[in-house]
Amino acid sequence: MAKVKKKNNKEKVVKKELRKYEKQIKRRLTYFRVFLIFSILIIVSFVVLFRSSKFLRVEINGLNRLSAIDIINNSSIRDFNNKNLFLVPLDKIALEVEKNPMLEVISVERKIPDLILINIKEKDTVALLEYNNNIYEIAYDGTILKQLDAFNYDLPYLTGFNIGDNPYIITDEYTKYTIEMLNSLKDENKEAYDLISEIK
Repeated sequence: MAKVKKKNNKEKVVKKELRKYEKQIKRRLTYFRVFLIFSILIIVSFVVLFRSSKFLRVEINGLNRLSAIDIINNSSIRDFNNKNLFLVPLDKIALEVEKNPMLEVISVERKIPDLILINIKEKDTVALLEYNNNIYEIAYDGTILKQLDAFNYDLPYLTGFNIGDNPYIITDEYTKYTIEMLNSLKDENKEAYDLISEIK
């Protein structure tokens, strides 16, 4: 009788362990199914989002003197219009914007569903430079921003200086040094900078 009870007790323990094991397997299968469904939903969402996101709008932040329309019209940013937002090369967008020597791109970002956000800095003019009977606007880094027909800027006016052999940036060492000094003065002592009217 005692042997039969022990056998029955062992069978009960084994059955109990089996039920416990089966519950663990069912629970793990349920978790796996939920995880699988969730993963499939995320993948499908990404695929739908990827296919439906088209580049339609541009927003340019940081403009003071220039207009966003002029920047877009003077570049080939529109060539990327209606292309998949995730396939638009942000580095090429930055290069297109920086074709304008007055602009420095800080960042280019994608904004779902259809926007490219361009953060830029307009280069500050430090001086006007007269060279070969033309007047040029010179930025803090020596970039030649544009040739002026007429001017009314209250900026230091440089005469007798050389630009160098590059029409887009000052390469003459003495002129570069003068621009750097003017820029440092503008940053450190704006009042003194404002007193300079002409440097010959």
